[in-house]
Order: sequence, then C-alpha cells, then structure tokens
Amino acid sequence: MKEFGTWLNDLSTKPLPGAVAAAAVTAAMGAALIAKAARITLEKRQLDGDARSTIQKLWNLAEEQRASLVDLASADDRAYRAVLDARSSAASSSTRTRAWLQATETPIRLAEECRLLLDYTAPLLDTCWPAVCPDPEIGMWFLETGIRAGLAAAQGNIAYCGDTPEARSLRLRIAALK
Repeated sequence: MKEFGTWLNDLSTKPLPGAVAAAAVTAAMGAALIAKAARITLEKRQLDGDARSTIQKLWNLAEEQRASLVDLASADDRAYRAVLDARSSAASSSTRTRAWLQATETPIRLAEECRLLLDYTAPLLDTCWPAVCPDPEIGMWFLETGIRAGLAAAQGNIAYCGDTPEARSLRLRIAALK
C-alpha cells in the first residue's frame, strides 16, 4: 500500500499520473471485485454446466481485464508524457498529432475494455454467492466510471488530432461507445 500511497500523492501533486490513469486503476479494482465474486461463487455454489461455464468465462475475462486495465494506467502516463514533450516549439506538427492520437487511443481502450467486462457481468448478479453479492455490483460501478472517464478524456483529446484517417477511426470508436 505504500507504493499506492506514493502513486496517489503523485496524482495530487504532479502532472502525471492523470485522470485516465486514475480511472484505469479504479476500473481494475472493479474487475478484481468481479473476479473475486465469480471465483467465490464457483467455489461455493452448485451450478449447472452452462451456469458454471458462464461464470468461469467471466472470472477468466475479469482477471484478463484487471491486468489490462492496470497496463492502461501506465500507457496513459506514457501517452500523455508524449503530449507534454510534444508541446515544445521544436516538435513537428506530425509529432504533436501522433502524441494526441495516442493520448486519445488510450482512454478509448479504457472505455472499450470496461464496456466488454461490464457486458459480461450481469449473469453473476443472478447467481452470486450471497456473502459477496455487493462486490460485483460495486465492481460494475467502477467499470461504468472507467467508461465515462475514458469517453470524456477521448472527446476532449480528439479535438487536437486533426482530420487524419486515424482520427476519423478514433471518432467512430468514440461514437460506438456512447
């Protein structure tokens, strides 16, 4: 927890980490809560084959998404650091555009990954082991935060990406998440 305390201190006092990284960590906590509830449900409940398979797939997905969301927190730091570096007058226009494209890609990926896990979590709410039932619900709220934060950041950043084919593709992904 000491490292996390340092990270939180940096969040409040330094340019990086930023809001997308914070949302990614929040979403990763949501994925962890969902994974825990799925694991405990599999251990404690007698489920038929289809229900067991569905919850097992959810557990696997939640674990994968948890790790991916943590990676996105670091990716956001790298992407926004490139934006900060590209603000110098020596940076070319294409360098600045590439930096903003990546700074837009990362929050879109955050929203997409949160949406994917969120869409698969509903069956757990119906079969959840009673002692952990609040966990997936709270986890889903954290994922919803990731979606909203990712969309807000992406919509704010896309304005700096110009009208390139890459930017048009990002705009379509943003629209699909709304």
